[in-house]
Amino acid sequence: MIRFRQYIQLAAVLFSIVIPVVVSAAQPSTTVPEQRSTPEWRAERHAEKVAQAKAGDIDFVMIGDSITHNWEKQKTYNERFAPYKTLNLGVGGATTQTVLWRLQNGEIDGIAPKLVTLMIGTNNSGRDSAPDIALGIETIVAELRQRLPESKIVIFSVFPRSNPRTKGDFERVQAINKLLPAIADNQYVFHVDINQNFLDAKGQLRPELFGKDRLHLAGAGYDVWYQALQPILKEAGLKGAQSTPKAAAAPKKEQVSTPFKESKVRRANPFQDPFANPIDDPALPRVLIIGDSISIGYTTGVRKLLYGKANVHRVKGNCRYSAFGAEHIDSWIGEGDWDLIHFNFGLWDWYGWSQEQKATPESYAANLDQIVTKLKATKAQLIFGVTTPPCIGPETKVKIIVTEERAKAFNDAALAVMKKHGVAINDLYTPIAGERAQYQLGANNVHYNDAGKSLQAKQVAQAIEAALTQSTSSAPIIRLWPIEVQSAIIVQRVHAQRAHLASCDQAHARARRGHRIDPGGGVCR
Repeated sequence: MIRFRQYIQLAAVLFSIVIPVVVSAAQPSTTVPEQRSTPEWRAERHAEKVAQAKAGDIDFVMIGDSITHNWEKQKTYNERFAPYKTLNLGVGGATTQTVLWRLQNGEIDGIAPKLVTLMIGTNNSGRDSAPDIALGIETIVAELRQRLPESKIVIFSVFPRSNPRTKGDFERVQAINKLLPAIADNQYVFHVDINQNFLDAKGQLRPELFGKDRLHLAGAGYDVWYQALQPILKEAGLKGAQSTPKAAAAPKKEQVSTPFKESKVRRANPFQDPFANPIDDPALPRVLIIGDSISIGYTTGVRKLLYGKANVHRVKGNCRYSAFGAEHIDSWIGEGDWDLIHFNFGLWDWYGWSQEQKATPESYAANLDQIVTKLKATKAQLIFGVTTPPCIGPETKVKIIVTEERAKAFNDAALAVMKKHGVAINDLYTPIAGERAQYQLGANNVHYNDAGKSLQAKQVAQAIEAALTQSTSSAPIIRLWPIEVQSAIIVQRVHAQRAHLASCDQAHARARRGHRIDPGGGVCR
């Protein structure tokens, strides 16, 4: 099995690519996942929510802090939200960073809700700047888009607060909320501000809607929030109870929001949101990424690595299994001109997710043949990403183990199709296969942590850049036929490169002592 270190050296040997090093300012703490398991009830609540997600059948997810958590303390909670198949992921004291950790550690694994609402940031407001809090919220949204690509996401403005003991509460929250509309793209992500419903005609908090701390909501405040949720839930296709409890009387007509019908589209950040395709630079080649959630995970990394070198687009959604791909490939490639298409199918076929007719290696090959035939018609260069490895244990959703033999049968079928059509291969399986415990999110999860996503992004970016520059480079795009044979060649080249570098080190040492550099006729840099 090839180790990742060897694979990176392979890229240097075969592709002659210099990996760009990105130097950035310190990352705001609001964007860094943080585990908080004390007091003990927090860890218990996390375990409870992971178990609820594993049980599945979730249509509506609410994410937030104690204000969201306290929905569950309302007498009307089950009556109001059970019909929506609701998962409440509110946790007292939550910040943007603790929300990120929980999302990355099982609380939304294996579910596909129609709607997700997010209201977070009030616990950050006393320690972090408004721009950093907004960036944390944007990072959460990007995580949600990757893990729940079909879900609608509604970001609520942080609810108003005004405790005399913590001066400036109201203004700090207002500063955060001014930055939230820019996160919405009004296609999958929407911003909704219902804060006027909590204020009187003078712009002050309506005391009957809040607790004594003028931060947490009273029962009447939850009535107001529930009324504001109704049109949103309806637009998301969720059907609740027939009767709606009457909300507290308002001094003026309460806002009714229909966010999914807004026509103005704001651009999200393509380096944060994998589905926010860039505005093309006409001087650069156009690249399209097609694939499942694994490709969603590495898309933003590929964009960063190829910034200034290619316009990197991806399909706006999870491309799922090969039969689904054969059905939708025409709409994905559209009518635009593509210079290169990097595509992948496999995991869904292996596990049989959402398929009445389970895939076999033969049906997988037939579907890929249809897909490649249509992709070749675009005249774009094609690279097939060999499917990443299965998880070690039974997968969370379907509770089955995909053996290495099953994975190999499907991969062999794919390789035969690509060889038939002369499609270049990017082997994403081998570098991960021996390191699954290090890079995957868990023994029962096929998805990857940040290190795994970064590894894949670098490899995909290298393969794309090599293909785009091969007309001016002596290094051809690699094809692995079969992978095992090519692996032996790779190892040989890596050893040769190491020997050459060692020779260079010795030569430079001799030079420092006044000797002439002559590393066996090689070139030292």
